[in-house]
Amino acid sequence: MSDTTNHQRIIALEAENAALKARIASLEARLQLNSAPPQSLTHTTPTATPELSAEEYLRYGRQLIMPQIGLPGQLRLKNTRVLIIGIGGLGCPAASYLSSAGVGTLGLLDHDLVELSNLHRQILHTLAYIGRPKVLSAIDRLRAANPNVTYIPHITALDKENALEIIQNYDLVLDCTDHPRVRYLVSDAAVIAGKTVVSASALKTEGQLVVVNKPTSSEEGGRGPCYRCYWPRPPPTESVVSCGEGGVLGPVVGVMGVLQALEAVKIISSGALEGQRAPASANEAAAGSPGTEGPSKPEPASMLFFSSYSPTPFKTLRMKGRRADCISCGTPSDPALKITASTIPDYDNFCGPGPDAVLLDPKDRRTVMEVGEMIGRENVVVVDTRDETQFGITSVGGSRNVPFVLWQRGGKVPEEFWRAVEEEGNSADPQEEGEKGKGTKGKEVVILCRRGNDSQEAAKMVMEDPRARDWKVTDVVGGIGEWARKVGGVVEY
Repeated sequence: MSDTTNHQRIIALEAENAALKARIASLEARLQLNSAPPQSLTHTTPTATPELSAEEYLRYGRQLIMPQIGLPGQLRLKNTRVLIIGIGGLGCPAASYLSSAGVGTLGLLDHDLVELSNLHRQILHTLAYIGRPKVLSAIDRLRAANPNVTYIPHITALDKENALEIIQNYDLVLDCTDHPRVRYLVSDAAVIAGKTVVSASALKTEGQLVVVNKPTSSEEGGRGPCYRCYWPRPPPTESVVSCGEGGVLGPVVGVMGVLQALEAVKIISSGALEGQRAPASANEAAAGSPGTEGPSKPEPASMLFFSSYSPTPFKTLRMKGRRADCISCGTPSDPALKITASTIPDYDNFCGPGPDAVLLDPKDRRTVMEVGEMIGRENVVVVDTRDETQFGITSVGGSRNVPFVLWQRGGKVPEEFWRAVEEEGNSADPQEEGEKGKGTKGKEVVILCRRGNDSQEAAKMVMEDPRARDWKVTDVVGGIGEWARKVGGVVEY
């Protein structure tokens, strides 16, 4: 065996040893977390914190010496409870910076497990944590950097049954989720509980940030607009695209998460939240002394837009104030419409079906194994609705690309689809036939997308078009991702 081979083997063994040590450390941290006494989520008055420790003065020294923070601001941070909803691309950097800044209590809420596809943007998770709950993964990493913070895990999905119970136990909420259903739920529950929400989103190369239900002296009721004041009605279901479908650049979502943390630090250290609850102690009340800017300067409602590929990436848009008739934070003309703790609505009905909803009858859907056996048959046409970039990454042999954006534009089956099917069918000229689709009788058209969501909508549109009345139209359950896992020949991304 050559020296080079021996050296390579030694390097491989050392890497394996390091990975095993990291895994052992992870399991020990998880055991410590699970064996710790359960932390009560019923907060009344937070524990009085008379002063910072010597270690904390040193740890937070670089921000302590800033006039915007000072000792009063640092004590406010230490005595504040922040809930982060969604421990993904936004929540990871936000949690990291808030923990590092010395927020006293961090609640982390997410029901998902760490996946390989998360790692390009969700900076708290690593290979060693794949398959573990994101909440526990994040707490392990955060506690390793700052054990002074109290971390409260919420390994659950937020829904209308638990939202108010969880949110009311915190002083500030960061909405780091990626779907309107959850954003409306978070905002409504926060209005009922009297909490401020820092909300952000990111998709592709752009992001936006807004603070809702913020304490202010410039609005009736002492609070700024809520999420519903800006968006009384949800966007059309077909226009809602997650980062899993539309993609996102890692640094873009990182920027937005960092900005959420920055906004949270500004709000907390200024004392703007102190009207939400009574001071925990005389010391916390004293934190209103000179040394920070204080909550006395009302700021107009605004929204921050970030466009990473623009020459001027940051823009701020002045927003209107609260809507007097808002059903969440205002007084609607019909009192029955007012959202209260006992009338939190059904957000699936309000926002439409979620991304994994089943729109088609099971008989109109095929598995990837079924379609894999059909490829190459004369009467089978496969149409892929992913965009051109994704189709260029990987595709099923012989499939035709008709991007879903074409289906959305006119709300009908695009002309590109008919051409793709007719070309594949090698039919007679449709102008001579007098009717599109006539030369393709007996065809089975299989519609494919990335995950099996857009394909259902496209298939449904084709089924409802009379020109396809002689066709068998189906979609593929699980899309190209399921195809990669079970059939092969394409890559999962």
